[in-house]
Amino acid sequence: MDCFATTGQADYHLRVLCKDISAYNHFLETFLFRLPAVQSAQTNVVLREIKNGTVCPVN
Repeated sequence: MDCFATTGQADYHLRVLCKDISAYNHFLETFLFRLPAVQSAQTNVVLREIKNGTVCPVN
């Protein structure tokens, strides 16, 4: 859904939406890990939403 270039330990952050963990594993094995530039990946799973703000006031 989204891809962000980031600073820190990870070069990029992807936001991926899959039907279930099996579908996510399929995405990793058949797509992501086959890209020549991808050496490793770390997965974080959202357990629940605490706050979702869509407006960012900028002065």
